[in-house]
Amino acid sequence: MKSGFAIGLIGLLIIFNPTTTWAVPDPGVPDTVKIEGGPLVVGQSRPITLTIVNDELLGCFSLGFLLDQIDTGFATFDSAVYVNRMADPSVLDYRLAKYSLHDGSIGISPDTLMIGAIKFAGNALPIGNDAIIELYFTGLNAGTMSIDSTFFPPAGMFTLALPSSQSIYPQFATQAIQVVEDSPAPVLTIETESLRILAGDLASFQVEAQSPCGYPANLEILSLTGYDDESLLPVNPPALIGQNPAEFSWQTTVNDIGIWLATIQACDSAGKCATISTDIQVIGNPRSLISFDLLETPDVSHSSGLVHGDFDNDGISELFTCGIGMLIYPVMALYDYFNGSWGMVYQYAYDGGIGFGPHTGYF
Repeated sequence: MKSGFAIGLIGLLIIFNPTTTWAVPDPGVPDTVKIEGGPLVVGQSRPITLTIVNDELLGCFSLGFLLDQIDTGFATFDSAVYVNRMADPSVLDYRLAKYSLHDGSIGISPDTLMIGAIKFAGNALPIGNDAIIELYFTGLNAGTMSIDSTFFPPAGMFTLALPSSQSIYPQFATQAIQVVEDSPAPVLTIETESLRILAGDLASFQVEAQSPCGYPANLEILSLTGYDDESLLPVNPPALIGQNPAEFSWQTTVNDIGIWLATIQACDSAGKCATISTDIQVIGNPRSLISFDLLETPDVSHSSGLVHGDFDNDGISELFTCGIGMLIYPVMALYDYFNGSWGMVYQYAYDGGIGFGPHTGYF
């Protein structure tokens, strides 16, 4: 995997490490260089991170990488963004991330990448164990690629240097990076599919977004409107507490009695978004719940439910039913119990014609 192309990198090494001191094994806890992240996406520029774990100040680093295929996967380097310790312009302020297309000035091939920074005088790279550079790659072919080092001791092509200019060998392990055709949208999970609370109580539940590709995802409330009327808005606006996972929080009032639909959206750093919705039933008292079960059969969807309670506070129970959406039966009906001889008396019906799927209603 590592071939003679490393000779062409000597010019860069001279830029990054202007010293004739050969690299030696790290006398303390071995410093480590890590490549992490992915997957990369075909046709899109996406980052992976370069991490340096060092327990002493570094006045320079010179890292030559080889990009290779494990199967069919491959990507090309685009650019570098300095983060965390390296985001400070006073730290190792001579920086270079070079990808050569045989431009003649460096003489390395398109499957190599040279990363380096140097500032022997002044502020060196502080001790740390975080990512210092985000390396952006554009995927060319789906599959798996590898990022290896061009490390040939004692040539020192993959070295860290102390402020004294003494170079040391870091630890590094070849990293496999997945390259995919496209990144899927985040997967949203919600604590409850339906919430029932008394008016005046706090409506809350947890929602979480996970990107299958590991991209960071942000959550936001798209809407909270009436279940059947998008123009209906709550008295108090809802909020998301926390980032991801987050808690949906909505303080209800007596003016919010009814059925509401909350819709939450998650978008990841790859630009893929997903939404999830849940209904919130705000009721005046525990007897006001109207719930429905969905029963699916071939070629027809039945929505059915039955609730009884003293909805009109006359001391006598009423019965509410939601039946099969057929022409000969009402979709929703209300019966009131008058006395032992009359029994349940038909009081109200909503007949919107044939209605398939779940129907909701409230008093």
